[in-house]
Amino acid sequence: MERDELNVREEDVVFHAILRWIEHDPATREAHISVLLPKVRMARMDPEYFMKIVKKNDLVKANAACRRIISDVMKVIYDLDDESPLSDFENPLIRPRLPSDVLLAVGGWNMGTTNCIDAYDTRADRWVDITQEEQSNLAGHGMVYHNGFVYCIGGFDGQHFINSVRRYDPITREWQQMAPMHWHRCNVSVVVLDGFIYAMGGHIVFRPLNKVERYNPVTNEWTQIEPMNERRSDASATTLNGKIYICGGHSGTESLSTVECFDPLTNEWSLITPMSTPRHSLGVTAYKGKIYAVGGINRSDHLQTMEVYDHTTNRWHAVAPMSTPRSEFGIAVVDDLLFVMGGHDGFRVTNKVECYDAGTGSWYRAQDMSRARKHFSCCVVPAHPRIIKYASPR
Repeated sequence: MERDELNVREEDVVFHAILRWIEHDPATREAHISVLLPKVRMARMDPEYFMKIVKKNDLVKANAACRRIISDVMKVIYDLDDESPLSDFENPLIRPRLPSDVLLAVGGWNMGTTNCIDAYDTRADRWVDITQEEQSNLAGHGMVYHNGFVYCIGGFDGQHFINSVRRYDPITREWQQMAPMHWHRCNVSVVVLDGFIYAMGGHIVFRPLNKVERYNPVTNEWTQIEPMNERRSDASATTLNGKIYICGGHSGTESLSTVECFDPLTNEWSLITPMSTPRHSLGVTAYKGKIYAVGGINRSDHLQTMEVYDHTTNRWHAVAPMSTPRSEFGIAVVDDLLFVMGGHDGFRVTNKVECYDAGTGSWYRAQDMSRARKHFSCCVVPAHPRIIKYASPR
């Protein structure tokens, strides 16, 4: 219960578990409340929950040791301690627990290509720079996590559009060159489905592609498959229920609202209900069983709107917009929240991060990235202990 590795998003779950354990045999277990209560990181609770539920709990109020603990928590919450406060990672009342997943953001562009790698710990709400000097500069690439490795696919190396594929081991932090794609592509859309990696669209010297190829990590081979119905670069794609969905993008002359769905069982692309707004340089992800299309550019307008596709009704509908417009940004679902980060807000490249909670229908600010950039890629990796060691600011 006191371990950092305990995988809980809300500390009220830990407090509730203590109460349930005591209720099972109150005669012999009530005496343990003063030992168990400090294991709850109460200063990370919602203050209202702490004041109304924890502080007013009858077992807590009846125990002198618990009352002293409550007093200590209140000093932390309301900053009443005159002494030099401990950091979040030293104070046991507020120390964040370790995440179950870590978000990696690789490469990007800001006045030129970059080789930076940042890791984000959602529980601590902290970004950590884990860049290695030997990492090559890269922007406009696709990136996915699959079977223990991060794959960076295509993009722009600062001089050329490339077809290369580099595989990163987040545990050993070593890079390996894999078989290249058939096509050189920048701003390519990449997903993983059924053990294969798909690379779709993108452009060569601003000529959008409808080409699709599929990579087999076991044989280290790329195979060209059925092309999309439309040429599209700067699109974004995701998977849901065994199918691939690619949304928007640029045709070479205009932003697209069209959406295509690929069924690997039939090896066919089908056009489905288009988005309500044409978008390129957008972010798309599956979240809570639906497809979310976020931000992007329509003509010259940077968008802050978001719309959601429900495959059961084949319809799109608008939901709460982001707090700021953005394009060419990173998007990922971590810890049951939809994160958008970096990109361009219509005036400048930004490092701002916000997250959307479908449960509340609201956006919240998160910790800024360590640097402003756009045209980077991100993915979520399981939080192996060795990854935590270098990717967490503890």
